[in-house]
Amino acid sequence: YAEYGRCKASNAVITGYAKMDKLAEYMQNRRKKRRKTIMIAPHHSVEGGTNDMLSLSNFVRYADLFLKLPEMYPNIDFIFRPHPVLFTVLSWGRHWGAERVEQYIAAMKAHKNVVYSTEGDYLEQFAQSDGIIQDCGSYLVEYLYTQKPGCYMLKSPADIDAKFAELGKQCLEQYYISYNEQDILDYIDNVIIKGEDPKKEQREKFAREVVMVNYPHASEKVVDE
Repeated sequence: YAEYGRCKASNAVITGYAKMDKLAEYMQNRRKKRRKTIMIAPHHSVEGGTNDMLSLSNFVRYADLFLKLPEMYPNIDFIFRPHPVLFTVLSWGRHWGAERVEQYIAAMKAHKNVVYSTEGDYLEQFAQSDGIIQDCGSYLVEYLYTQKPGCYMLKSPADIDAKFAELGKQCLEQYYISYNEQDILDYIDNVIIKGEDPKKEQREKFAREVVMVNYPHASEKVVDE
């Protein structure tokens, strides 16, 4: 806004992201648990869907893996939180179709260590999780408020320059990037289970200094201004 706005941001104030204030309450009241919890949050932009230009989604590529993970890691709880539009797009005839979508959802729900989530406040699930496997847009920034380690799925390194603005690129540097199934498994085995988190210090510093502006009092800042 300072660079392109006619007023050069002279009439603008940075307040922070008011939506995320609620997370602080969830973080403070999160349940103590022995088992690790991982969110799986696939985006909706599958090829041939509603957003081919963005095409962030890797769901079709990893759909079988996501079904196997609860069996591979019976001591981990999973929260499967797909983008609300994902299965709507996949239910179209040129994709999976409605029957295959229903079968997939039923198979995912059949796992005892999976919560299939389509409703409710995902910020509460952020607070309860120990990590996230995702390829979403808003979650890329929002999950950094937890300061927990995340795994971000990309198709290739070329996607970083092609699909992300400067802030997005900076946020990606705080994630463990996966380009294949083994990268996802390494994230679970090493970062989540073993606790080997070399990005921890830089991630927490970046979150505090760049992302979490006025957190958790952004709403108060808005009202004050």
